[in-house]
Amino acid sequence: SSCTPCMPGLYTLTAGATESATCKECPIGYAVSSSFCVVCAAGTFSTDTNATSCTPCSASTYSGAGASSCTPCMPGLYTLTAGATESATCKECPIGYAVSSSFCVVCAAGTFSTDTNATSCTPCSASTYSGAGASSCTPCM
Repeated sequence: SSCTPCMPGLYTLTAGATESATCKECPIGYAVSSSFCVVCAAGTFSTDTNATSCTPCSASTYSGAGASSCTPCMPGLYTLTAGATESATCKECPIGYAVSSSFCVVCAAGTFSTDTNATSCTPCSASTYSGAGASSCTPCM
């Protein structure tokens, strides 16, 4: 005997289904991939049934696998990248970075920051320089 496909728009979560009642819409927190429902990986989410893809969590949010949304970091904590997978990735923005739109952004060469959670990077003064991510500027020789 052969397997009977689910009706269009319905899927099984696992292989080896034995009855048509296991054919369902792909749930929130999953996405359709090659006619299967695949759980959204940690750091991603889906908000719709039969989603065609999982969306990465934005800056300063995180999620576990199978999420329907991403959880914001606690106030004053940020992630250095999008797609964070756990709350432990939420940290104070380090020295040499500045907070920009809920993101920690590295200070560009020629600027610096001396505080955690700095709101901006400070330009180096005349006759000094810095590389990216600097905590201070170096005098020119």
